[in-house]
Amino acid sequence: MKCDYKAVFAENLKRLRKTNGWTQAELAEKIAYSEKSVSKWEKGEALPPVETLMHICEVMKIELCDLMDDHGSPKYFLGIDGGATKTTFVLADENGKILRSAKLTSCNPFDIGVDAAQSVLSEGILDVCRGISKNRISMYAGLSGGTSGAMKKGFSDFFATFGFGKYDNGSDANNILAAGLSGRNGVALIMGTGSSAFVMKDGTVYRAGGLGYLFDGGGSGYDIGRDAIRCACMQEDMTGEKTLIHDLLLEKTGFINAIDNLSEYYSMGKAKIASFCPIVFEAYKAGDRVAESILIKNTERVAQLLKAAYKRLQTEKIEVVIVGGVSAEFDALRPMIKKHLEEMKVPCSFDMRVYDGDVTMGALLLAGMKPTANRMAELGE
Repeated sequence: MKCDYKAVFAENLKRLRKTNGWTQAELAEKIAYSEKSVSKWEKGEALPPVETLMHICEVMKIELCDLMDDHGSPKYFLGIDGGATKTTFVLADENGKILRSAKLTSCNPFDIGVDAAQSVLSEGILDVCRGISKNRISMYAGLSGGTSGAMKKGFSDFFATFGFGKYDNGSDANNILAAGLSGRNGVALIMGTGSSAFVMKDGTVYRAGGLGYLFDGGGSGYDIGRDAIRCACMQEDMTGEKTLIHDLLLEKTGFINAIDNLSEYYSMGKAKIASFCPIVFEAYKAGDRVAESILIKNTERVAQLLKAAYKRLQTEKIEVVIVGGVSAEFDALRPMIKKHLEEMKVPCSFDMRVYDGDVTMGALLLAGMKPTANRMAELGE
């Protein structure tokens, strides 16, 4: 079937002009044409000369294929997972073949600012989508910190500027729920730099925790790492017990002592504080009582999150998928969490498992890619 290039160009020009927030007169001024000419193009009555097409691309910062490709159904799927420590981008074709991927630093706007977050996202998008018309791409971005306050709309407006065929954005927890639960009722328990639980109930998502490092109160790598520093300092000022954590902390930091370096700890970001979390597990496995008490305290917070999930779901058995750096030590934490739940008298059982796949698969599924086992395996490689 012969392509009607005038109609295709008309549709794309109108959509891209509106994406940039320009009137026909404003576009005409930018390319030194009359508003009447722009109007004729958008009605499909004429095509501009090649030189003008290239000028329009330059002004709109797009490629020629963005103007001339038949929009049609999306042929590619872009999934973005913006976690607390890194941002992952994966592009797949309509058959589910992974074409490109990239990993960059965190894009959490509360940690690095909105402008820096959008810069990270732009870099990743332009990298994995290079040479492909954006109007052929359906995109979903699940972003840590990207749904608080007016952030969701702000990022939605930002993604609109790329000219994707379809796009949507939400929390990074949506990626986890889609990848780990495939639409079933259950819980996504995040134990990374921060801690939170997201409950899927009949298509609606509810959050427990996720209040940020100042208010969460436990269950995260940051909380455990902070407690390691605190207990090391308490050993030195005689307010706490002797602990192996103290020696392990000094070994990791290279400091002569712990308490004289408080200014250094205060200047560290959340991710750096969380990097001390493995010290506690190492000490715990060596039989350290202080390390055990830290983990018991932090798992109580995790149990509270699961109890909140039960209040939402009210079922006898609840499926829980766990993600985040702390989940690597979940075998040690599982019995502590179960004991807390028993003490809280939560009247249900929790089927808890660590999700070991790439949660960016959830973003691809939310972008519209059809799930198959081999696609899941390919992304996990």
